[in-house]
Amino acid sequence: MKSFSVLSILMLSLSMTACQRSATSEVATPITGQERDAQGCIPTAGYLWSPARKACVKVFEAGIAFDPTPYNPDQTLHAFVLTAPANGNQVKAAELYWPGEAEPWPLDVVHTPEGDIRPLVLASQPRKVKIYRTTEGAYLLERDGKVLYTFGPKEGSVLNTITWRK
Repeated sequence: MKSFSVLSILMLSLSMTACQRSATSEVATPITGQERDAQGCIPTAGYLWSPARKACVKVFEAGIAFDPTPYNPDQTLHAFVLTAPANGNQVKAAELYWPGEAEPWPLDVVHTPEGDIRPLVLASQPRKVKIYRTTEGAYLLERDGKVLYTFGPKEGSVLNTITWRK
């Protein structure tokens, strides 16, 4: 039987601990839902800040999902429109969550003359975005003059409350 000296056991022990991670060098793995952004929202849990609602929201639950059209063949993600709570029965503010953009784009509520065949209901001049209502009750989202997304028709949509009246 081979005998080990105290010195050889001590050296073996020291070499084994040198291969182990020290407690101070380990990086803590963040737990989903713990990081908050500047507004206090938890992006890892799906929450984003909505300036129109002045609250953290899950856009894919609270927003209106617009589907890509055949004129937008490379797009697989939805665009979302989120409206501020209606004041009385009218939408006063809205925003657009565009795929790939970190911040929502504010949309202006537009009141077109009564009887317009394709009334403009929401728009953003800086982003060149317009949302029209069709005679069938669907909505077309166009950017730079190209219809890239559609929604509806769907009864009960908050977009249906936007009228020609101011």
